[in-house]
This record gives sequence, C-alpha cells and structure tokens, in this order.
Amino acid sequence: MKQQKLLSHTLQLSLLLLTASTLVGCGKSSPAPAPETPPAEGAPPPTQSTTKPLAWCNQGNSNSYQLNLKAFVDSTKKVRPDWAIGKVLHLPSTFATDESFVSFYRWKMNGSGASSIDTTPLVTQVQNASTKQVIVPGVYKLSWSDVKTAANGMSPTDFFNTTRLIFNTRDTAGEYQAIKMVIYNKSGTVAEQIDMLLPLFYADPADYSLDLGEASPSSVLVDLHPFDDLKNQGITGAQYKAMSEGFCF
Repeated sequence: MKQQKLLSHTLQLSLLLLTASTLVGCGKSSPAPAPETPPAEGAPPPTQSTTKPLAWCNQGNSNSYQLNLKAFVDSTKKVRPDWAIGKVLHLPSTFATDESFVSFYRWKMNGSGASSIDTTPLVTQVQNASTKQVIVPGVYKLSWSDVKTAANGMSPTDFFNTTRLIFNTRDTAGEYQAIKMVIYNKSGTVAEQIDMLLPLFYADPADYSLDLGEASPSSVLVDLHPFDDLKNQGITGAQYKAMSEGFCF
C-alpha cells in the first residue's frame, strides 16, 4: 500500500521525473570523486532534545530494491546531516550482470512547494558492515563491477547484506529532507526509483505533518513518511519510534 502510494506520488512530481541524462549523463563515465573520510562514529544519544519521539532510521522500497537509512552520529554524539548511512537489503540477482547501476541524490522542498534536486550524485562509499573496512572508497555510480571482487561469488543481496553505504550528503546546514535512489539500465534509462526521508524526523506522522504544515504543498514530504498510512489509528509516538527502530541495522 505504501509502495503504491509512493510510486503514484513519484509520477506527480516533475522533480522525480528528471531523466537519466539530466542526472548522470546517460550512463557515460563520470570523473571519480576524491576519496573522502567520514568522521568517527558514535552511538545514538540516549536522550533527545525534543519531547516528540524521533525516527533515527527509515526504509524505502521499489519493485526490486529495498534501502534502509540511518542517521549518522559522530563520536561526540552529534547528529551529522552532512553524512548518512544506508544498507541495501534487497536487489535483483540481475544486478550481478552489470546491466544496471545505482546513483543517489539529495532533494528538498521549500514552504511554497518548490522542489529542488541536486543533480550531482552523492559520493557513496561501501564498507564492510562488521569491520568498517572500506571496500569502495567513493563513487558517483555504484555497479557490480565495483564490488565483484569483494563479493567473492556471493549474490548481490547476500553481499550487500554484509555491507553498508556511507553517503556524503554535503549538507552541513541540514537543508535537504530526502534522498533519491535511482536504478538505471546500462543505457542510462531510469528503471526504478526510491524516494525517502532522511533521518532524523518525527516518528509520529501527525507530528511530522504539523511540523511541515499539512495544508502546504510540502505535504509531498508528509506522504514520504514511512507511517503516513497509519495516521489516526491510535498509535502513540513511542510506538512509532519503536516501529522505526525496526528499520535500523
């Protein structure tokens, strides 16, 4: 139900219909980004600065892919909007044929409902989830050829379940509210997309609606809330927070 709603909503936004040529140049080679080192990580703070429960993690789905996100907390227990952590939990076995690749983008909407996507892909680093060893230092476009050697015969889903993605969102001010995962065919044609809120955000969709103003065009973002379909069902903020923790990894 939520996936269908998001797919329908995607079709309504010119933002979400940008062509592959606009975003990554129709699959042609792009310069490799300079290697980047994320800040040292820390555990999420045991307390929060707001009385409304916050979602530290999120999940998004398309027909063939599933992406989970987690807020980046540095060693001083400060939430870093300029970084985010991802985990691909499901992708098709055909990804191993190198007939597709994936890029990630940041986007936002202002109070008047104007959407803005940064057409420069996020630099994405691939790490071993257990050891934090860097497998791919940083790419704009992630394909199987980037990780094939490290996968050592594993299927795409099995391999990516052992890894995590580190995104440099380039957003120290925390202005961008959402991330877009775009799956391209080898030719550069968009095959699938996932749009999801970047954590942190209010775990209760009603609180999130009030924060943005449900009557405003920014309700586009409200529709992206993972629990928007569960509003007005008597679920408490604490329960929503617990549900969101199920997306963590």
